[in-house]
Amino acid sequence: MKKINIKLVSAIIVISVLTVITFFYACNKTENNDITSNQENKTDFFAKNLDGTCLKVEIYRDKKNNAQIVTKVVENKANIDLGLYIPKNLNIKPEQSKDNDSVVIIIPSDAIYWLVPLDNQTPIKFDPINSTKESSGSGYVRPECECFEGTSLSNSCCEAKMTDKGYMCFKKNDTCGCTTCKIKVTARSGTIETTIFGSCYLIKSNSITVNGVIYE
Repeated sequence: MKKINIKLVSAIIVISVLTVITFFYACNKTENNDITSNQENKTDFFAKNLDGTCLKVEIYRDKKNNAQIVTKVVENKANIDLGLYIPKNLNIKPEQSKDNDSVVIIIPSDAIYWLVPLDNQTPIKFDPINSTKESSGSGYVRPECECFEGTSLSNSCCEAKMTDKGYMCFKKNDTCGCTTCKIKVTARSGTIETTIFGSCYLIKSNSITVNGVIYE
């Protein structure tokens, strides 16, 4: 009889320990993977895609400071347009292009940066490199504007201007003949040059997750 009791007690102890371990692991796993639960470390803004879709963009940071970007389609809002969105805390100052009158944003070499199109295209990664030149970096981003609608579809009528959110497109004057100027962003990372039509977001992060897809 004593042997049966010992076996029964041993079995109960083993089951209890396994239950505690499983519960502890499950809790930790949920906490580590649920980046969006950290509401304090959050940035959000509204943006627009090339097709006119209005988005709410939310950026979260996990415990390692990696970014998770979530976009949600919302109703159209006034004063929201296409743009190259650049966080102020990056403190990146543009340079004047040597080949035309556009501006160029040199990506610093101090960390990994990403240019994230907000229409779910593949983000562009800028890896840090060693350089002694002051103006050199891991690549560049050039915001320009094109005329999409008007009586004289001239791109010279449009110009990219810095706003509190980043670069947006505006008409240079009321007589240029263009009614709709839209952003075009040229990005060069290493030897690869990519052109993006539509809104995009520049972010500093070792890895990023965009609508559930991880890039590293």
